[in-house]
Amino acid sequence: MMRSYAKQKTRAVIVAGLMLVGVFLLAFTPTTEVHAEVAFSDIDGHWAEYQIENAVSKGIVKGYKNGTFGPNKKVSRAEFVCMLNRALGNLGEAQISFSDVDKADWYYADIAKAVNSAYATGFEDGTFLPNKTISRQEAAFMVTMIVPTEGESSNLKLFSDYTSISDWAYKAMSKIVSKEYLSGYKDGKLHPLDALTRAQAVTMINDIMNEENIVDTEPVIDDNNTKLSGKIYPNNVNIVKGLEEGSVSITDCVILGTLSVKGGGTSTISVTDSRVANLSVAKAGSPVRILAKGETSIENTTGTKEFILQTSNIDGGIYGAGFENLTLTSAAEPTLRGTFGNVFLNGSGASVNFESGDIEKLTVGPEAKTPEVTMDDDADIEVAVVNAAANFFGEGQIAKMYINAKGVAYETKPRSVIVGTGGDLPETGAADSGVTISPEKGDTDVYTNTGITITFSSKMTNPKGKALSASKVDDIVTLTEGSAGGTVIEFTATINKAATAFSIVPKTALSENTKYYITILAGTMMDEGKVLNTGLSSYFTTGETAETLKVEFYPANSQTSIPLTTKQLTIRFSEKITDADGGTLTVDENSYLKKEAITVLKA
Repeated sequence: MMRSYAKQKTRAVIVAGLMLVGVFLLAFTPTTEVHAEVAFSDIDGHWAEYQIENAVSKGIVKGYKNGTFGPNKKVSRAEFVCMLNRALGNLGEAQISFSDVDKADWYYADIAKAVNSAYATGFEDGTFLPNKTISRQEAAFMVTMIVPTEGESSNLKLFSDYTSISDWAYKAMSKIVSKEYLSGYKDGKLHPLDALTRAQAVTMINDIMNEENIVDTEPVIDDNNTKLSGKIYPNNVNIVKGLEEGSVSITDCVILGTLSVKGGGTSTISVTDSRVANLSVAKAGSPVRILAKGETSIENTTGTKEFILQTSNIDGGIYGAGFENLTLTSAAEPTLRGTFGNVFLNGSGASVNFESGDIEKLTVGPEAKTPEVTMDDDADIEVAVVNAAANFFGEGQIAKMYINAKGVAYETKPRSVIVGTGGDLPETGAADSGVTISPEKGDTDVYTNTGITITFSSKMTNPKGKALSASKVDDIVTLTEGSAGGTVIEFTATINKAATAFSIVPKTALSENTKYYITILAGTMMDEGKVLNTGLSSYFTTGETAETLKVEFYPANSQTSIPLTTKQLTIRFSEKITDADGGTLTVDENSYLKKEAITVLKA
């Protein structure tokens, strides 16, 4: 049963179904409805008389010009979202393109608000069905999108018609009955498929406004360790750059506008048992981490710059989906850990470092400019749709890849590859299988003054079969900080005589405790079998020290006036050295020292 009020007159034990999913309502034309200053002719003695008067006084609903309210009239989808928007005061509007909703329609703005708040959606055929009546179970589903419901559950088997509840609505009905926003009839049934009436709708909305903590302001958060709990925010929550590297905790909340993150650090913005319609991450400087936990669903996320998204102990399903839709624009460089629904790469310089977890679907948009996706071995993508040239690095697994463009390269071959119109199957060959990189992939505590060696099992040439130039190695290999698309580190390079190895030395010492990526770009070299290389990526993390090995030369570097009688050049090391494979060095004519390690050139 619904809650009772002090001024409420006798009312039937009817479940008032508040509708939030915005699915079916009667046409709610403002030309036929007006606010009533006097009693309506058809509500005297009605069970919902007080609730109707209360809702009209708050501007949630209107009566008709003929002096009636129509308490038993069925409610349409458009009418219901209009009532909800009036009660909540949500202002943000999404761009909508439903085939049956025109900009001239009275409900256009309200449907745009409902979609922006992620409590109402359209149907697969592109319609919204604004004039369709909304059922009690549909209304219950919508309500669970706007009120905190973590931990709410009711035994629906107590109602004799529980089997008539649709599978998609069962959990929503359980939550809303538990919160007492919906109850059974005198016949012991829930009647989930019955249409919601105007009296039931306003009663449910009144209950929500009385029981929930609805915040009508937009908080600006710049204090470390700020905690938000048990609230509904109809509009925006702003975490500003003044927070610096601080943390924020959001628990058991619903944000129907946008959670804007421009401050915070890796100490985390945590979102627990909450719903967020829109998340915008745009923090300059060091990355911020947003952590979703428990029964949390973040519908739409957009991000620029560098940031971290992570899920932990996420429940799954509708109410615990984690990050449902992630759109990457411009030069976004996210690190992803956990559960993700749809990831869209549309930025001209976007790159993704996917460390662990699962992505249901990753789409590279046609406007993307060679984005890079680096997948560690604990990362899985179920479906990848690639509509522009892109590089996929790492040992992570893609179950199925659809290639609809040329210039797609992958280090680990997907289990299934489908090439569509305009696509081209990447070539793989010996040029990739014989590559070794030092420091090795995943190495930690690497010296900050380390050098990098890339060795191939075959002599390498440029794609036209000509000799490689050391001055052009930076067109083949990139060294970046933080991610595969991060800050480029300049280096000098040499190529051995056999053209089977690159030696790379960063021009400045690397930063301490920092992850670095070595990326070999696809199609930049050709092996002896005339096979172009595919892309390859590796990474290592520095420690806090530099290598202590010291090298002394005699004659010394830049020394002049060396006697012509000098017959010996000396190189002295501060520690015992070996060849690149750890073997003992020898000095015969075919030794490693003479052929690979030391070169004496005449100026």
